[in-house]
Amino acid sequence: MLGLGIVLSFSTFSGFEAAATLVQESRQPRRLIPPAIMASLAVVAIFTIGVIAVVTNAYPSISQLSAATVPLVTVTLTTAPKLTSVPIQPAANCRAFGGSLACAVGASRILFALGRDTGPGMLRRTSRLTGALVGALIWVGAGSLLTLLLFIAEPLATQAVALSLAYGADLIIAAYILVVIAAIIFTIRRRMAPVKTVILLIGLGVLGCILKDTFVPLPAAPFSWDALAAGITLVAGIVLPLAYPPVRRGVANSPLLKAGASALLGTRPGN
Repeated sequence: MLGLGIVLSFSTFSGFEAAATLVQESRQPRRLIPPAIMASLAVVAIFTIGVIAVVTNAYPSISQLSAATVPLVTVTLTTAPKLTSVPIQPAANCRAFGGSLACAVGASRILFALGRDTGPGMLRRTSRLTGALVGALIWVGAGSLLTLLLFIAEPLATQAVALSLAYGADLIIAAYILVVIAAIIFTIRRRMAPVKTVILLIGLGVLGCILKDTFVPLPAAPFSWDALAAGITLVAGIVLPLAYPPVRRGVANSPLLKAGASALLGTRPGN
């Protein structure tokens, strides 16, 4: 049960780091971005604790709660007054749209940064009229449309959403593990207080528990397909710079990656 709770908490808090995608558009990123991330964590924590308390107290047993496809919607429609339950579905749709829009904003900025430093050139195209990241947004839109078409035949919307989110969650787990490992190296290289390294090591252990609970045993199909697709994506991300010389040269010459390597490994930007 503890493992399930950890997985729930992890999936709930994923995405708080999206504030960092706006760092290049902030005039004072070092002063503004960290408080934005901490504030989002605090808000999500308070909201999540409240929602979990309502849902868990509404079900007579854990087994019934785990069997519910959409627990919050079910609780609202069955226990809340009619005037309260009617707006739930439209509100959920608006929330889904807002989440998709936030993902598109973050993804387009990441792709733009990659295109600027490593190519292809289309990713760094911007609108002359508005300055919008046209090239990156086209790629994000095309990927979103492809994802939608992959699940267009799925009769249950909840199943389609769960499958698409599971793929993203699998990749988020890998990304968080890599970030925590980099942070551990950073604290050791910079000779920071040992307590910071210990905290990060505890976080890495928690992520290891999440990794185990997620993939051991391997989820049944179709969720096992998500794990396979996430694995293929990771391998492609590693192989692409090695197999495609322009990307490899872009990575080697990227000012952003050089600055990151300098901060993480203690190397000079010119090396």
